[in-house]
Amino acid sequence: MAYARCHLNLTVLPTGEVLATGGTGGTTGNDLTQAAHAAEVWNPSTGQWTTLASNVVSRGYHATSILLPDGRVLHSGSGDASNQVDAERGDLFTTLSVPRPAPRDTAAPAELHYGT
Repeated sequence: MAYARCHLNLTVLPTGEVLATGGTGGTTGNDLTQAAHAAEVWNPSTGQWTTLASNVVSRGYHATSILLPDGRVLHSGSGDASNQVDAERGDLFTTLSVPRPAPRDTAAPAELHYGT
């Protein structure tokens, strides 16, 4: 990785690559003065990290990233009880290398039973 980070989020992409977002470079916990803003992606085939776009908001402890059904990654949150500002908005990360799944029927059954 190009940026040392703790409290980061790692998201496995549909390609098998791993997206690293957020985190802080400090050694004293959630030090947002040393926030890592650039996203990085790890390619397991090559073992190489590539630096990608940066987000504006510092996202450390209490941030989250989730892979969305369309292949984008929602990176949101941050803040904690140690006088950090709560980040109440999110960023959408999109990469052209992630294949977009074809639309599918999203209808759910009216009733679900345990074990099914």
